[in-house]
Amino acid sequence: AAVCAQQRPNLTVVNLAGLKSGPMADMQRINAELVADLAQVTAGLNAGLVHLGSAAEYGLQPDVEWISGETAYQPSSDYGRTKHAGTNAALLNPRAVVLRPINIAARPPQPGSPLEDVLGRIRRGAPPDHQVELLSPNTRRDFVSLDFVVASIEWAARNSAHGVFNIASGKAIRFKDLAHEVLALLGSDSPVVDLGQFPATTVSADPEPWRNESGLSECLDAKALAALVA
Repeated sequence: AAVCAQQRPNLTVVNLAGLKSGPMADMQRINAELVADLAQVTAGLNAGLVHLGSAAEYGLQPDVEWISGETAYQPSSDYGRTKHAGTNAALLNPRAVVLRPINIAARPPQPGSPLEDVLGRIRRGAPPDHQVELLSPNTRRDFVSLDFVVASIEWAARNSAHGVFNIASGKAIRFKDLAHEVLALLGSDSPVVDLGQFPATTVSADPEPWRNESGLSECLDAKALAALVA
């Protein structure tokens, strides 16, 4: 609180802290209680708060392919539940904005992410006489670049916004299409094989609320995503 008070006026605190795994007590402290502390301090100083949420707050809902402002929150993991508690805590500050990236595309990809698994399988299957074995090649996901997420955070920190916004492209990319584009970049003609480990699902989110608020948008197709991460 003392540090924040010294930075007045026009202070905005950006919270990017998050813990995906580990003891529940640790996730509760970092993902929820820390946010509550920040919300209380910043609200008391009439300062802004930008908090990075998570798509895990929606949980695993096989019947939900399009995430919008009306989509229910059904977190199915300790991470999702604690991140959702953090979102609720952040919004106790009337000048808070929560940005929720659906899937972030970066090079290297986020550890433990589906994108990391897909890219690893593509690279292992790219040499001649190999094949790319995907767990669920017809699964589709919505991606935005790390640069776009950073630009969104910077915009939110410099402007007046309030509420929760999904950071998405509105376009779901099929993993099989991504594999073909990456293979083309690698000069490989390896076939893509469906291991059938998981049923194909689709998740995309409405980008319009954030676009209308900030003027920012990004829409990656399979070719652009491959160029970004390969």
